[in-house]
Amino acid sequence: MCDCGSSFRCRMKVGDETQTVDASRLDFRTVRCTTPRWNRGGSGSMAVRLQYWKGGAWVTADETGELSSQLVPAVLAEQTNNHFFGGVSASGDTRFVLYHAGVKAAALCICRFSSLEFEAQNVVVTAHVFHSNVTCGQMQWPYEAQVVRVRLECDGSLVGASPVNTTVSVKILPYWGFRTPASGLASGGNNVTVEGGSFLALLDGSIHVPEYVCSFQHTGAAVTSAVAVSNNTHLTCEVPAWIKGAATVELHLLQNGAVVHRSNPFVDDLGTCSWQGVPCLACG
Repeated sequence: MCDCGSSFRCRMKVGDETQTVDASRLDFRTVRCTTPRWNRGGSGSMAVRLQYWKGGAWVTADETGELSSQLVPAVLAEQTNNHFFGGVSASGDTRFVLYHAGVKAAALCICRFSSLEFEAQNVVVTAHVFHSNVTCGQMQWPYEAQVVRVRLECDGSLVGASPVNTTVSVKILPYWGFRTPASGLASGGNNVTVEGGSFLALLDGSIHVPEYVCSFQHTGAAVTSAVAVSNNTHLTCEVPAWIKGAATVELHLLQNGAVVHRSNPFVDDLGTCSWQGVPCLACG
């Protein structure tokens, strides 16, 4: 080992991209560097040089020579822009982003979402490569809510060097988008049907029926009603009597106390119902 200072770093280069990372000294003969995330696409050879701090500057330890390491494609982690319960809505209106290393920008890639319990339940969407991100296209999940595996495949091959970094998992969440009728009696008694997807849940190979609640809200007041699950795409709740009489109320679908994701949050009137003194004649 050289007569070096106490601070070390590794200078790494792949193609025309260079990065430096701090190194930790394990013993008199050994230092350790953690490889960085590369912005470039494609695999290739990574050159590594050890540097140490001495005399107010970084000095390259020439006697160590230049080490070479092969950069291979690997999926590193996952990120989603959907903040609802840390998962992805089954409605397909959110995009899923994979961080990766070493995938060529010109590669033809797909994201494969597949059930952990039933491999036949899977959905494939086009993936778009940009620097170190792969964005999976909008995915509509037609099956029960569950945790699914997300795999990246490029040019016909699974990306990654081992099963550990080739797959990530994400939770598929229920959603709702429509309800009928649009109005009802303030005295209650009629039913509201909520339409959406993945209302049922798959767990340990069995289909479960989660507990849902319809919450009718207006100016701080709320009246709740239990939900009957018809199937994976339809829920029904009985309208309770609205104590304040005729009013325009908001309908919220809750699961375990949290609002179930709406398929289109930009449409303001999806959850609004008019509770009037006459039955609805033109529902929608």
